[in-house]
Amino acid sequence: MRIEFGKLFEVVFYHTYYSSGTGDDFEIEPAFFCQSLLRSYGLLLKKTPRGFVILYEITRDELGDPHPLIPIDEELKLSFILKPKNSYFLNYSDLPLDSDPDYLYRLHNLNDNEQGGDLLLSSATDKNHLSLVDRTTLKSQFFHYSFDSINPSAKIEVLDELETVIIKHTVTIDEGRFNYPLDLLGRTPGLYTLWIDGVKRIEFYASDELVGTGAFGVIDIFSNDHVPEEYRFLPPGQDSHPVYMMNIERRQTFWKYHVAFKNYEIDSKFKSIKLSVNHPDSLINFIRQGVFDESDDIPTEIFISDTELSLTEVPVKGIDLKLKKSGGGGGGGSNIDLKKNLPNPSIRMVKPDESGSNVYSEMFIYL
Repeated sequence: MRIEFGKLFEVVFYHTYYSSGTGDDFEIEPAFFCQSLLRSYGLLLKKTPRGFVILYEITRDELGDPHPLIPIDEELKLSFILKPKNSYFLNYSDLPLDSDPDYLYRLHNLNDNEQGGDLLLSSATDKNHLSLVDRTTLKSQFFHYSFDSINPSAKIEVLDELETVIIKHTVTIDEGRFNYPLDLLGRTPGLYTLWIDGVKRIEFYASDELVGTGAFGVIDIFSNDHVPEEYRFLPPGQDSHPVYMMNIERRQTFWKYHVAFKNYEIDSKFKSIKLSVNHPDSLINFIRQGVFDESDDIPTEIFISDTELSLTEVPVKGIDLKLKKSGGGGGGGSNIDLKKNLPNPSIRMVKPDESGSNVYSEMFIYL
């Protein structure tokens, strides 16, 4: 007898850095409690070239419509951990460069953020890709939260990701400060919020399993009445499944060429002002910084793009270093190529300035 499998749901990753739109950036692991649920329902996780899919064994009713062999008849949450394979992943992704272990990107199917037919797992509605909005604080499932108050007592509330109050009590405050022990041990890892006297103090993802692992993010897929209709998986009697999407935008940086004249000999006819770096797109200019000093051991000129340029897997061709030569008889002269097809930035060479407002990609050219 042939065993049939259907797709419960699928998660696909897109990254505009890659020419194909997809890259093998993540290890995907079901969280510990998710592994137990997968076994209980006979579900299989299968990795795909674009992400992963959850499969279920099919049984068909009298009309031939597919249903899970083991019915999913309760509310549940399946969580999948994303760990980056590439240590330079943030360098070519439009996300904060800091890799603080106290933060985590959390994606889920509770938000109603369908854009252009795509079921986005990210939360920002003004863009279609992962952003700082999706990043939250990562905490263990037991920690202390300290706060100050002029009141003799404080009302404590902790809400889970479905906004259900799971902890509620009043604490006495001595000498204006309280060290509150927040205990979520024994509860399912997930997103929680702490409220004090009606004010949200902290939103965090509590998971002892994730703390200290270097995880990039977690994807929580729910099956309950809180999930928007389009995001729900396995509609009864339909051989269809939702495809959830996580988009990541490529990073843009200012490209900075250091052109070093390693074999330079003083030549009165050579003028560094006549050097130029030319992009095949005439709207993009590289501004000469005027730092060439022929008395240096290796005289160097620097050129910086006047706009941010995208980092891409396939390099841009036709970026040339040129030298303008004076023409005889009063002519305008001509440009000669000192070096054609200058290299594009390496993803290893990404560096923010001191203020953090501009990010540069540096390249070193030796002549």
